[in-house]
Amino acid sequence: MDRAIEINHLSVVFHTESGQVHAVKDVSLTLKHGVITGLIGETGSGKSVMASAILRMLPFYAEVSGSIRYQGMEILEADHRTVRDLRRNHIGLIPQNPSESLNPARRILPQTAECFEGSRRERRNITYHNMEKMGLNNPEDTGRKYPFQLSGGMKQRAVSLFGMREQLDWMIADEPTKGLDMVVYQQVFESLQTLSRHGNRGMLVITHDLTLAVKLCDELAVLYEGEIVESGKAKEVLGYPQHPYTRGLLASLPQNGMHAMVAKPLEEVHGGCRFRPRCPLAGEKCTGCHPDLEETTLGRKVRCLRHD
Repeated sequence: MDRAIEINHLSVVFHTESGQVHAVKDVSLTLKHGVITGLIGETGSGKSVMASAILRMLPFYAEVSGSIRYQGMEILEADHRTVRDLRRNHIGLIPQNPSESLNPARRILPQTAECFEGSRRERRNITYHNMEKMGLNNPEDTGRKYPFQLSGGMKQRAVSLFGMREQLDWMIADEPTKGLDMVVYQQVFESLQTLSRHGNRGMLVITHDLTLAVKLCDELAVLYEGEIVESGKAKEVLGYPQHPYTRGLLASLPQNGMHAMVAKPLEEVHGGCRFRPRCPLAGEKCTGCHPDLEETTLGRKVRCLRHD
C-alpha cells in the first residue's frame, strides 16, 4: 500500500477571543514516502500547524477542513484509538520546543526509552545507542539527569529520540537543529539523513534554516501566510527561486548580504495577492487577482502572476 501522506485542500482556522485566525489556507501537497520534504517560511506562516494537523494535535478551538489521507485512511475522521496507533507506530514527531515536550519531573532515560519496543534492558540499550548517535557522548550520565540539568542543545537532541523508532514509516522534524552549535548540528544532520536514507521512511522537515533545507531535503514547499507559494525540487527552488518571497528569504541570509524584505503589514490583506504589500514586482493586476498555484516552465509550482 502506498505510504504517501496526501493533503488536499487543508484549511485550519483558530477561533480566538480576538477573532478568527486563518493559519492554513487551502493547502494541497503530497508527501512522498522515502523522500525528505522541507517546509520553509517565516514564523507564523503555518508550517507547524500543518504538522500538528497531520498528527491530530491541534487545540480544541481549531476548525479543520479538507483531507489528510494515509494508507487509505482519512486521518481527520479517524477515532482516537486509531490516531494513537498512528502516532506510535507510523508517524513520529520531533517536537520544536524540548523544554515543553520533556516532563520536568522525570529523568531523561525513562521518558525517552518508553518510545522503543522490547524489554526494559533492551529499551535502555537502544536508548543509549541512539543517544550516542545524536551526539550525547555520555548516555548513562545523561539518562540519569532531569531536563533542567541539560543545556538547550542537549534537550533538543533528547527529544530527537522520539522520532527514531524503527517501526515508523514517517518522521516529522520541527526545527530539529534549533539552538545547536556547529559540531552537534552536523551530528544531528547526519543522523536525520541516515534515518531517512537507510531507515526506509519519509520525512517532513520544518525549518527556518535554508542551508539545512538545501543540504537535507529532496523537495521543498515555501509557505507564506498559510499558503504554498512555491514548491519543487529543493536545490532548484533555492538555486533558482521564481517567487519574490523565496527570493526575499534567500536575500536576507548573511552570505547574501542580509537584505531585509519590506515589513509584513499588521492588517490582513484582503483580495489579490497576499504578498503584494511586500513585493518589489507588485503591479495593478496583483491587486485584483489572487494567483493560483500553477506549474511553470521550470517544472515547479509557483503562486505568482509575474513569476517569469
